[in-house]
Amino acid sequence: MQGRLLLLCLSLLEIVSGQHFRYGSISFLQVGPNTIQFQVFTQWRRSYGTFSTFKGSGADGRAVSGDVVDMFGVENSETGVANPVAFFAGDGTSYSLKIHVTEHSVAEDMLYGESNVTHVYESPNDGDADWLPFLKGCCRESGGNFIVTARVNMQREQESLRIKGLPIMSYPLSGTPYHIPLPANTPGGAVGSLWRLGAGTEIGGATPPPSDAVFFTPGGAAGGNITVDTARLGVSRVPVTVMVASVGSVVPYDFILATHAERDIPRFFGVPLTTNLTSLAQDYIPTLEGYVGYPFLFTVSAASGRNATVLRDIRSFRLPDGAVLENQQQGGDPNSATSFMTVDFRWTPRPDQPGTHFVCFEAVQEPYPP
Repeated sequence: MQGRLLLLCLSLLEIVSGQHFRYGSISFLQVGPNTIQFQVFTQWRRSYGTFSTFKGSGADGRAVSGDVVDMFGVENSETGVANPVAFFAGDGTSYSLKIHVTEHSVAEDMLYGESNVTHVYESPNDGDADWLPFLKGCCRESGGNFIVTARVNMQREQESLRIKGLPIMSYPLSGTPYHIPLPANTPGGAVGSLWRLGAGTEIGGATPPPSDAVFFTPGGAAGGNITVDTARLGVSRVPVTVMVASVGSVVPYDFILATHAERDIPRFFGVPLTTNLTSLAQDYIPTLEGYVGYPFLFTVSAASGRNATVLRDIRSFRLPDGAVLENQQQGGDPNSATSFMTVDFRWTPRPDQPGTHFVCFEAVQEPYPP
């Protein structure tokens, strides 16, 4: 059986501290009669609150990759009572969550991880309507409560999409609008069918970006490409909520869109990923064809063109199940604008993984010495 691996790249330049919540998405898998296993993916400000918040095994006492921590925060209710962040199944049941930390950065003041909840519903759907599970709490980086909502109907679909985009999508200002892919696929390789911006309760207390600056064209809604006009946004960091539908479910993608005036951003080079040095974006999505049982092996390379700067990381927040990034190496001279980094990607698709899988890579640079 044949499969496709589609590769996207992005550079993260800014390291900005802010409020607590930065990113959220919900995926699910039916694991029994009327039984759903939810996966909640989130990114947070690592230094939020006191040292008891996100306490972990790091040198500074905070959580690092591999730790399991409670999901902290508050949700300001309409009655003025502060409630903790919680996951609501949509049938009146709620859960507190623990985060299995898979990525962290002291310099970026962030931690990212996965939370798992298994819930048994009374029926496959809510009286012919969808169940509406959601994560709710406070506060977004830009202020206001967040509500991250999915749609579940087990009569129509038993496995949802997984968002493959990055928690922070960072782009330099440009006179030409970007058409940014927001990839999603199931663990088995099925892809999304319709994208739209969140609305109403789906965005919680967020202030959405202007409708003439961030929007979907009809073609973009069908193909998963959002249009971003940075000239209308200026230098900013705004929350964006996108709802991605497949045959019978909808998953949320709640992320930060960061626009900046900097031109000396990390760039990918070589095969298979390359950054266009004029637009500082990716011209096309490389597609690698392969077969179940045969490995994908390639090297991702990125460099910095800024003096006194070092490439600190090349990462992907959501790899295909079984894939790994390994052999990360740094090179060049940070003091002569020649710092670079390479990392190897390795994945052998299983028999249950034919189809299309997206991988989104991010290169991160920081001043040197720190």
